[in-house]
Amino acid sequence: MTARAIAVVGALYALFHLYAAWFGRMPAFQFRLVHLTFALVLVFLMTQAVGVRRRVDQTLAVACTAVGVWTFMQFVELFERGASPDAIDIAMGVFVTLVVLEGTRRVIGPTLPVLAILFVLYAYFGNRVPDPFTHRGHDVPRIVNTLFISTEGIFGLALGVSASVVAIFVVFAALLERTGGGKMFIDLAVSLFGTVRGGPAKVAVVASGLFGTVSGAAVANVVGTGTFTIPLMKRTGFSPHFAGAVEAAASTGGQLMPPIMGTAAFIMAEILGIPYSTVCIAAAIPALLYYAALFVQVDSESALRGIAGVPREQLLPRLDTLIRAWFVLLPLAVLVVALTAGGLSEAISAVYAIGALLAVLAVRRLFVADSAGWRTVVEAFVEGGKGIVTIALTCACAGIVIGMVMLTGLGHELSSMLIALAGGNLSMLLLITAIASLILGMGLPTSACYILLAILVAPALVEFGVRPLAAHMFIFYVGLMANVTPPVALAAYAGAGIANADPFRTGWVAFRLSMGGFIVPFFFVFRPQLLLVNATWPEVVTSLAVITVALLAIIGAITGYLIAGRLGRMTRVLLGVGAIALIYPTWVTDLLGFGLVAAACVIEGVMRARRRKAQAALAQPPGA
Repeated sequence: MTARAIAVVGALYALFHLYAAWFGRMPAFQFRLVHLTFALVLVFLMTQAVGVRRRVDQTLAVACTAVGVWTFMQFVELFERGASPDAIDIAMGVFVTLVVLEGTRRVIGPTLPVLAILFVLYAYFGNRVPDPFTHRGHDVPRIVNTLFISTEGIFGLALGVSASVVAIFVVFAALLERTGGGKMFIDLAVSLFGTVRGGPAKVAVVASGLFGTVSGAAVANVVGTGTFTIPLMKRTGFSPHFAGAVEAAASTGGQLMPPIMGTAAFIMAEILGIPYSTVCIAAAIPALLYYAALFVQVDSESALRGIAGVPREQLLPRLDTLIRAWFVLLPLAVLVVALTAGGLSEAISAVYAIGALLAVLAVRRLFVADSAGWRTVVEAFVEGGKGIVTIALTCACAGIVIGMVMLTGLGHELSSMLIALAGGNLSMLLLITAIASLILGMGLPTSACYILLAILVAPALVEFGVRPLAAHMFIFYVGLMANVTPPVALAAYAGAGIANADPFRTGWVAFRLSMGGFIVPFFFVFRPQLLLVNATWPEVVTSLAVITVALLAIIGAITGYLIAGRLGRMTRVLLGVGAIALIYPTWVTDLLGFGLVAAACVIEGVMRARRRKAQAALAQPPGA
């Protein structure tokens, strides 16, 4: 009975968002309320707390439905009462806050709910907090008004983005994956790169990048592609921990890849007040640089280990694979065209992409007997509805934090403290921000991490003079890298589980492989031309050349291999220092950086020539 209820509610949840995206939404508060009510009902049907009977969860699901209906019908009166809620309003507000906290705990763990509770306590006991964080304190009605009755708390911007944009993209991703899109991305990558040096690892990089364009979640990406790529890497000679690390690093970058970059990117567009297509365009070059750096590192490691590719006869023909992939590529093309050239909204673009996918499936069904049918489509809608739950509850819980920060004015105080702590040095402020992003990202999903940093830290960067888009992209990137940063590297640990490898060792290798994700953000803060916003093409090309040299240098310094040969210790030191110098954009640092890289290349060239001469002398017969 419960399984059937979950399927029905999940399908209705997905169809509700499809309807709302196409026919227009109801008032913001009511729309977000329905979105949250569905999520709460589903979470209590799908999960069970330890020591709690199933009937209790079912009762909570019914209670959430009742409260949702009551609030939907009373929303006009609620707003009219405004800052003077009555006892019933307060009771309903407390109930909704508590079930949001509990639902979030069940789907993502206790970190974000505990943070939210601490912020609520800070709002209430603010007059007892020492300077500089003290404030006058707020009573329960004021807190409930912010969290429950206004659109500044639970029903605020984060939940609004989840309801209006993210949900429909989750449904599209579920349809694409359920109908064979994920497998097709893997087949494409295998046919293109399977035979080259270290082919299986390069397949993991490319497949995860392609899969990331629709999954938008690092751990889901690891599970989706790693079940194939990790065993393949192990069979061709890669160690288990390296195989798991490659998949983790590649999957983490999936949230950086347009056109579907995950919840945080949609929220970023809403916070900055810019089209989502602008965020996608800005993310394109940094994402490609991340994957290019990872690809080169994998090639270097493959060369050091002497790992070849898979024989061509064991793979499907490239042309056949490309022909079979049209049903995946066409809906994605429709999505990209609708977002950019069509100038349509994100939700409408996703609806067009879903329509294209369903049309392609119908045509494909006529010619391929074993292709996905309508039963698979229905199952995809159910999975899509269930997939929205985690995002909706994460955004609702993050709304509690946002509401309390706005109510107490904490954001401004924290920005001032960060700037003072950095001592007026942008590099130091970026380093502090990066550390804060990593710490928060270790215990939070990317979307929650980004939301907290966007309200607490990003204002300090903007106040310091960093362009808003660059500031927000910086915290998004670095927070995302927490997925591969020990001691809590969730994507790496997921890869280690599939590879049967040591999780901690896998995490450190993934951290090393993802070095591009730590370096690229510093570059686009100092060289915002890489984000393709208000930049001329000569500026873009120049910045791209500098970062390419820097990435190659840092890869050589880390791996000890570059351009068909091992590197000496002195060469690696010079390359590493030169790469760091190139980050800061002045003619002095550029000259120093290029000079050190050039010196490293000359020294390495001389050393290789001497080694070849010595080898040739040893190869000559005696007396020659």
